[in-house]
Amino acid sequence: MKRIAIIALSMLLAAPVFAQNEEGSLDIIKSSDEKVSLSAIDHLGYGFHFVNSEAFTPNKWNSGDFFLNLLKLKIRPVENFGITISADVDWHFFSSKTHAFVLDSGKKVQAADFSKAVIDASAKNNRGHFYYTAFNFPVLLKGYFGKFQIGAGAEASLNLKGSIRYSYDYDDLHFEVSEQKAETNKFSYGFVATASYDGLGVFCKYYPKSSKILPDGSVDLNFFTVGLCLSM
Repeated sequence: MKRIAIIALSMLLAAPVFAQNEEGSLDIIKSSDEKVSLSAIDHLGYGFHFVNSEAFTPNKWNSGDFFLNLLKLKIRPVENFGITISADVDWHFFSSKTHAFVLDSGKKVQAADFSKAVIDASAKNNRGHFYYTAFNFPVLLKGYFGKFQIGAGAEASLNLKGSIRYSYDYDDLHFEVSEQKAETNKFSYGFVATASYDGLGVFCKYYPKSSKILPDGSVDLNFFTVGLCLSM
């Protein structure tokens, strides 16, 4: 029994210590001069997607993303400037009032007019939906000026499989068509800019057409995003 107690105490003392910093995130590693730190759950954000596509017109206020920071490495060699390297999980969603997302014979995502996608042309409140999850790895150059921060850089994304569904109303009944899995390109990239004051900020992202979130032959889902972010 004494041996078990000694082993348990040793494991407890050897375990990494998580300390909450002034910004509310969890510090995992922090140098004595505070020029290098690794933190967890540092910030979160919500943004609206604006899609530049000839194939369909998305419902802008219902197309967007929610992201949560998992890890952030901050390197700040001088007082006013530094670099951050992060790992985030990001949930993307797209919604259209005019088009449904469907899979063609090659299992690629297409945007089809609702008259071709629903059981009856008199169906109402049509909504097409496409979802996918990504792990983002943004690298930003940061400027620190008191409580005000600005940043700009780029991010790489590891995209998981997406899913599509559509919904509509018919004879006062609401129908949800079951989801289908859809392939995404495993890797994409975008550009990021942020500005914040005292933990509350705005961000914008741009994923160009060359980023190719979906495979060739699919509808173009590359986007520009604006939103709010909050430090934890």
